[in-house]
Amino acid sequence: WKVFVKIRVPNAYPYILSALKITATSAVVGAIVGEFVSSQRGLGYVIMTSQSSMNTPVAFAALAWISILGLVLFALVAGLSRVLAPWAGEIAEVAAPPQVWERIAATLPAQKPQVAGLWQNLAFWRIFALASALVAACLGAFIYVGAVSQQLPLVAAIEGSGRRAFVATIDAKHGTVAVVPASYAADATREPELWLIPADGKPRPLGMLRADRAVTITIPPELIAQTISNAVLAVSLEPPGGSPSGQPTGPVIATGKLTSL
Repeated sequence: WKVFVKIRVPNAYPYILSALKITATSAVVGAIVGEFVSSQRGLGYVIMTSQSSMNTPVAFAALAWISILGLVLFALVAGLSRVLAPWAGEIAEVAAPPQVWERIAATLPAQKPQVAGLWQNLAFWRIFALASALVAACLGAFIYVGAVSQQLPLVAAIEGSGRRAFVATIDAKHGTVAVVPASYAADATREPELWLIPADGKPRPLGMLRADRAVTITIPPELIAQTISNAVLAVSLEPPGGSPSGQPTGPVIATGKLTSL
């Protein structure tokens, strides 16, 4: 027992700690992959949800935290190795005597000299790696430019009195807004009208809504440039046919801010 505790276990410390340096960072990767598959919290869940909502800063922040966590675990294991086995780095490498290698070579079967082909050419693999990196960079740039140039739909949950009355989706490419009723109850004497409130705070009429079905409204060309993220959509109750003055005359029952998907 004493031999095991005082000799064999300390002798195994360098090997155990070297394995821990590798598995500590691999454990982080495994945990993140597990959160990708089935989880309601954690960094992997944050990456998945931010990816689906196109929230790139949050995704990169989660990746940064994962990198920091891996570095911290590696540093902890390295510090533990200096505490438990400080002598491991002081042991010099012992070279085998020349006659040992001669005996090993003598016992091995004779090998025919091989002519280096293309697959054994170091210059070929260097050029191949450089070309692959260039192709990957061009592909990444192409995907990034395509994602940036693509106009993503804007969505607004138009809510009022603690309920979601309508859900609006703006397609800037086609210049339309689709509005689906959620929990809005029809008024017997007045009709809901949709308004766009840009940064200047002045409401612009977009069209009349229905309580029983979805409505697709064509946005006036002069208002398409103002249907941007953080602009507000509002719904007011107006006389049949819409506001006679071009401004809301009835009560505003619901509002919602446009956000990118």
